[in-house]
Amino acid sequence: MFISTNTLVIIILVSLLVILFPFFMVYHVRHHKKFSDRILADGGSFIMSKLVMEFGYWLLNPLTSLVVWLKISPNAITLFSSFLALPTAYYCYTGSFVTAGWYLTLSSFLDAVDGRVARITKQQSVMGATLDSVMDRFSEMFVFTGLILYYRGDVLGLLLSVSALIGSFLVSYISAQGTLYKVSLPRGLMRRGERALYLILSLVFADSFNFIFNIENKDRYYLALIVLGFIGALAILSSTHRFLVLLKTLKERESSVSQ
Repeated sequence: MFISTNTLVIIILVSLLVILFPFFMVYHVRHHKKFSDRILADGGSFIMSKLVMEFGYWLLNPLTSLVVWLKISPNAITLFSSFLALPTAYYCYTGSFVTAGWYLTLSSFLDAVDGRVARITKQQSVMGATLDSVMDRFSEMFVFTGLILYYRGDVLGLLLSVSALIGSFLVSYISAQGTLYKVSLPRGLMRRGERALYLILSLVFADSFNFIFNIENKDRYYLALIVLGFIGALAILSSTHRFLVLLKTLKERESSVSQ
């Protein structure tokens, strides 16, 4: 049986993750490590737990240390990470989902590193945080636009791509409104990192999924359709929940002020 290069790379990476996870657990327990401040602030979900998030940050430690050693500014990392969304969108548009997935993987890694580098080098700033937030929205817009253009002739694919884009933006926008009005909203599902992870998996495993299930219409990429629907549905539900909590809290606050 012929194994493609992409499948071989995936097998190697998954094997490395399986091997490294016990080492991470030993390190975590022996050093009585608590979850990092960023993870405690963001919180986990029933799909992506705090432990999984901490494992991801642990894997990024070598890359973070390298960037700090090279004295690359956090803002430069943010901009380059967002720039990588352009080839990601292009390869989505042309139907090269696997290549798009690897570009998105690198972009997401850098997006996770910039904030850590800012904290380590004491370069945190309101401007940097704003730049990171805005460029994240641009990156998502580019990637989802690439998928929308690819599925423009497929009604179901088009609807799922648009719903994922709308849901993603609603989650981010309502969360920003909560921050603006100083309302503590439930963290919920489908935050930026979670959406990126599912999208990466759907793109990188696109060809493998078609091969495993012997799908004849390989250009439709059913795994991507499933994940887009998953992201769209949960993101819209999560944003609706956040929105109702926000409205309720603001109403109660206004009522208490008027009394």
